[in-house]
Amino acid sequence: MDLAVLKRLFLAVAEGEIVELVKQKLTGLYRRRIWFLYEWLLGRELN
Repeated sequence: MDLAVLKRLFLAVAEGEIVELVKQKLTGLYRRRIWFLYEWLLGRELN
């Protein structure tokens, strides 16, 4: 996947929605990847 596209997607989605997605299943591999990529691409830490 193109990282620029992913970054634009993250900018379009509310941060709270990403946090809720990750919290639903903290051990999920893809959710942890979303968490990492969100923080890495946007330079923001999720709580």
